[in-house]
Amino acid sequence: MEWLRDVPVLERERGVSRVEIVEWHPRFAGHFRRLNEAWISRYFELEPDDLRTLGDPAGEIIARGGAIVFALAGGQVVGTGALVHEDEGVYELAKMAVDPAWQGRGIGQLVAERLLSIARSRGARKVELVSQTDLAAAIRLYERLGFRRVPLGKAAYKRANVRMEVGLAGKGTAVNTA
Repeated sequence: MEWLRDVPVLERERGVSRVEIVEWHPRFAGHFRRLNEAWISRYFELEPDDLRTLGDPAGEIIARGGAIVFALAGGQVVGTGALVHEDEGVYELAKMAVDPAWQGRGIGQLVAERLLSIARSRGARKVELVSQTDLAAAIRLYERLGFRRVPLGKAAYKRANVRMEVGLAGKGTAVNTA
């Protein structure tokens, strides 16, 4: 994987497999779509905003100042997540997905930590997300990362019934903004 040499990497050990978190590369676009379509379709329906974003992640996320990362285990893409640029200093954590065969190994946390690190490096003051309370493991992960529930307000997805946010007050620090 010679192309991987030029992709920023954060490495962590998880169980018996080495998991690498790598930033966006166009050759991963199909995996971004595959992983997200699988989890959304398992629990909900794909909505127009899903189809637009998954159909053109480079244009809808990267080109607009966001970021996408991928979790690799043994060269296989096993997880992904995105950071969508919403406004000056505000990002949304979105499109978090881990292959069901790899869930429960801390991969979602590694992906989210890397995305929060990217947000900090870009000067974000806040990261928000919308989710569904039926996704209990995801909600627990977000709470462990310092996210707190705030009023839902207007959400782009019918399936969303909770909004959470975390304030970023500098390197490695999360601040409850609720």
